[in-house]
Amino acid sequence: MTTLEDRIADLQQQAGLLLDLPQQIADTATQRINALGDYWQQRQAQMYTRCYVHQTVGDDAAGGTEDAPLKNIEEALQRTPAGGVCEVRLMGDYHFAAPVPVEQRYLHITSADTVRHAVTLERLSSGSATDPTRYTGGVRLEQNAACEYRGLTLVVPPLDGTWGSRAPIESYCGHVQLGHSGDALAGRVRVAYCDIDIPTNPFCALVGAAGHLLLLETYNLVVSGNLLGVLVPDATDPAGTPVTSLPWLVSNLSTV
Repeated sequence: MTTLEDRIADLQQQAGLLLDLPQQIADTATQRINALGDYWQQRQAQMYTRCYVHQTVGDDAAGGTEDAPLKNIEEALQRTPAGGVCEVRLMGDYHFAAPVPVEQRYLHITSADTVRHAVTLERLSSGSATDPTRYTGGVRLEQNAACEYRGLTLVVPPLDGTWGSRAPIESYCGHVQLGHSGDALAGRVRVAYCDIDIPTNPFCALVGAAGHLLLLETYNLVVSGNLLGVLVPDATDPAGTPVTSLPWLVSNLSTV
């Protein structure tokens, strides 16, 4: 038979548990918040990839560290999840022998040291005998992609020999090519703290953006040659020009 004292003791125990309940709820909530924060930090780390690249001695099966660099930028992009940032640190000069598609990633190419390593482009041809065309290797932005060059020397190849007889595919020429980035409304490109080496008769513009909107940011450039007119295809000095005659320029001004 349950006595009155037993009932009182049971009630006291239940009251104690009820008094502890808010703290238990708070502790559980704190644990879940901390777990969510840890997961978020982990996901952020996974979305950022830093790879060292040395095209001469690198190995695409290596770890991508400074002591074990990769050989190609394509491999660094493969190791970066969609929507992430791929930082490539060049340990030497780099040559784009073919276009390198970049989709749903931000590609940041910089120098691994204080040397402004040279980045060069292969001159390529396509088309028929009656309609020959030319283009280059380089970074080709596809859907929702962006590219930045920082602290490097970007070399524009010369237009010599018989190359002038081939019409350029302007969107597929240059260190950054917008490709199909029109699907993402605009191409996002930044060139900072770079030397720009432009020959007297350049093969192409620095950025191939014909027919696409371009969000281009440049600063602290050292230019060897004439950058005007070869920064993007068909670009000329727009000073005092009506904006309506510059279809590639997005502006709310009547004149530039």
